[in-house]
Amino acid sequence: MQTDDLRDGELWTTNVLDELRQRCPPDNTELMERLQRLEDLINRLAEAQRHSMAPTPVESLFDSRSDILSMIRHLRERWDGLRQEPQTLITPTPVRPRTSLDDMMAKLLRPSHPPAPPHIQPPPAFIPLTFQPDARGSRPRSASPKLLTELPPIPPFTVSLVEPFITNQQQLIS
Repeated sequence: MQTDDLRDGELWTTNVLDELRQRCPPDNTELMERLQRLEDLINRLAEAQRHSMAPTPVESLFDSRSDILSMIRHLRERWDGLRQEPQTLITPTPVRPRTSLDDMMAKLLRPSHPPAPPHIQPPPAFIPLTFQPDARGSRPRSASPKLLTELPPIPPFTVSLVEPFITNQQQLIS
């Protein structure tokens, strides 16, 4: 009986495994494209945030050749600084997992301080019993019958019957 059940279970398991092996892998190209687009958007946002943090150059009112050269020199310095600066990855901050309901209940039911050892009261002091006969002395014991034939006879158990008192004939009928 049990071996038949085990054999049936194994056959079912092998059938399920065969079906899984015959299936084609799912087409994940659309999912991969979406993930790539999300990654590009996140990179663009990070770049925009980095550029917005950088101080913007002050434009001069008078365009001159020296201002353009100083601006180019300044942009090259910033570009070199950005290239040398290591890219910081934005990582999620670790969050401590919330305690489960079992942990919360155990914390509530746990005693706040360890229980004090119970105080055990020792037994009272032992006082030995000393027999002291009465000043009158011992009294004689009464004699008890030993055989059933020596016992007094048991009176017979009888109940006297009392005639019912009838006051009315109609009570008797009903």
